[in-house]
Amino acid sequence: MLHNQTRQKSEKRMAFSKSLLDFFLGALLITIGVILVKEDHFKIPQIVKFASNRDELLLTLMGWAWIIYGIWRIVRGYLKLKN
Repeated sequence: MLHNQTRQKSEKRMAFSKSLLDFFLGALLITIGVILVKEDHFKIPQIVKFASNRDELLLTLMGWAWIIYGIWRIVRGYLKLKN
């Protein structure tokens, strides 16, 4: 009986920590995506150099991919926390 309670608490802690990781990574991915999409606003030298040498469409598409994946990570973390 005591073993089951300890195991359940451990599983809840693990699920909570995985949810927090999903929230953090989701926010980080969204931030990176916004920086890539709005590269002309932030003027980070490495990104500006990449955008000037290559197609800006690629940079924008990659940014939106990161934003969508970041949103998915946050939703997944929320669903884990909800259960």
